[in-house]
Amino acid sequence: MHTHRGFVIPISPSAYAGYLILPPLFGLLCNHISPFLFAPYIALILLLMLVMFQRTMKKCRASGR
Repeated sequence: MHTHRGFVIPISPSAYAGYLILPPLFGLLCNHISPFLFAPYIALILLLMLVMFQRTMKKCRASGR
């Protein structure tokens, strides 16, 4: 599988930002609401990842990569 360097570079800072933001966000939710939100929180993140993956694959197929 070939990757275009211009495509990989913007993803790295986004992944790093998500890695830094999501755990404290969940901590705030747990402290102020309930720790039972962990399952829906993870499900929402997985759903978002699936949607973004599908969109990326669709764009790659359209560009012929």
